Parts: sequence; structure tokens; C-alpha cells
Amino acid sequence: MLNELRIVDLGVIGEASISPSPGFTAVTGETGAGKTMIVSGLSLLTGVKAEPRLIRAGASRALVEGRWALTPEQAAALGELGAELEDIGSGPAGSAGAEVLVTRQLAPNRSRMTVGGTQLPIGQGADLVGEWVTIHGQSEQLRLGAPQRQREVLDAYAGAKLAEVSSRYRQNFAARELAAKQLGGLVALEQERSREMDMLRFGLEEIGKAGPEPGEDVAL
Repeated sequence: MLNELRIVDLGVIGEASISPSPGFTAVTGETGAGKTMIVSGLSLLTGVKAEPRLIRAGASRALVEGRWALTPEQAAALGELGAELEDIGSGPAGSAGAEVLVTRQLAPNRSRMTVGGTQLPIGQGADLVGEWVTIHGQSEQLRLGAPQRQREVLDAYAGAKLAEVSSRYRQNFAARELAAKQLGGLVALEQERSREMDMLRFGLEEIGKAGPEPGEDVAL
């Protein structure tokens, strides 16, 4: 669950924060007050492409921070990545009593994403946070826009009859990928050995052409 969203220098927003409560939270305001920027800021935390034009006029960068309460599974996955988690005691039902801070920084020439103080590639961070957020819009639904999510929906629609087939396919595909990786390593090793043998042969040929004799260096 999102406990806090903080936005700095994004669009028309100089600095603002919102702390949603469990259940329904409504954000209201006049046209141009920055409601869209709240959705844009949340979208940035899910890994959408950063546009430099979103940076507030006169600012050198924009910052979006999201603080999430975690389930035990989420906390375990982030722990494996080395992310720093904050203990919040007994959390909401299903939570691990831990929070993580996710940040997205926008500069004119670059964008960074950190999860629990650990900088991650935008794609990897998006895979994590994208599972925590669903954004519904008039013309798009972000999670359904991801190919992985589309495959999951299609597999679910196929039902239990094809679930076993899908499971076997995933296992066989993983085995195939592992075998291909091992084969690639062996081929690369063979090529490296071949290059080394060519270099040694060349060296021996050059030594043979020079015809060095014992004591020759002393005479020279």
C-alpha cells in the first residue's frame, strides 16, 4: 500500500505530498492545480519514460518519492536486492511491518531510480513497482500494456486445462536457456583457446626464424 507520495518540481507542482488512507482517497482541485502531475509522478515510479519537459520551469531537476508498506513476499524480494527497509512495527493486514522508499529523479539529460537506497535500472525498478500499482486511464491501463501481464492474463483465461502444459513449457524453456548459455560459454572458451594456440604458433615461428644461440646475448 502507498503510504506517502512526495513530488518536487514536477510540472506545476513546486513541492507537495499526499498520504493516502486505506480505502478510497479522492484528490480534487481546480483546473491547473496539478492533479494530473500526481498521476504523472506515480507513473514515473512505475518506470514510465521520463520526459525532461516535466521538470518545473526554472528547476534543475524533479524528484518523486513513494513510500510503500510491504507484504512479507515483497520485503523478502527487496531484501535479496540489498534494499534498505524501514521497520514500522505491525503493519496493515498482510504487510510485513516494513516500508521501502522508492525515488525517481529527473534531470534534463538523465533519469535515476532507487528502491530502498539501491539504484536499479529503470526496467528492473519498473518490474518491481509495477506490481504494486495499477493506473487506470481513459485510454490505457498500464499493467495490461506490459507484454508479461498480457501473457499472464491469456494463460489465466486458458484455465486449469492448459496450466500444466504452460508449466511444462516454462520448465523446458528454462532448461533450454540454461543449455544455450552453457553451450555459448563452451564455444567462447574453444575460440579463446584457438586464438591462444595461434599466438603461440606464431611466437614459435618467429623464434625459429631468429635462430637464437646460447650465449648470443653476451656476445652482442
